Amino acid sequence: MKFCKIALCAVIFLSLTTVESVFSQCCPGHGSETASQSTTAANAASVSEAGDSESVAVQPQAAVKPKMLEFGSKQCKACKAMEPVMENLKKSHSEVFDIEFVDVWLPENQMFAKSYSISSIPTQVFLNSAGKEVSRNTGFFSEESILTKWRELGVDVDAKAPDAPAITTSEEPTGNTQENGSD
Repeated sequence: MKFCKIALCAVIFLSLTTVESVFSQCCPGHGSETASQSTTAANAASVSEAGDSESVAVQPQAAVKPKMLEFGSKQCKACKAMEPVMENLKKSHSEVFDIEFVDVWLPENQMFAKSYSISSIPTQVFLNSAGKEVSRNTGFFSEESILTKWRELGVDVDAKAPDAPAITTSEEPTGNTQENGSD
């Protein structure tokens, strides 16, 4: 029995070190504050939607638009309630800001979620155009509350008339919003 426990600990340790090694190779300096590494962190924030068989795709690109990372899960009820809100915002404001969904229950996304200290879902992380986190909310966040948050952060969400109708909901934001300061 003692051998099984030791073997299990060794397997877990090797798995975690391998994941950490892969993450550090694809996203070196994530979370660091140096100028050259903040560009890498901005690139690491370019996450494609991760489905059941997809993995997080880190794509180097020029961060032009601000971005909201939606950390959640396809099995979470509050996250499912956010789906129509996110889809409508993607359609109506894609020229103003980007939205990316990250399923934190997928093993390949857990290190990325950990790098943003995600402890509850849904969590929305607002990134400026340089890829730096400027605010976050935990819990359900209505479409109008998200647009209001972007306005507070200095993003002109009204610059382009929305193509899709606003989703109305009787629910008020149940989450906690935290500011991380401005640029």
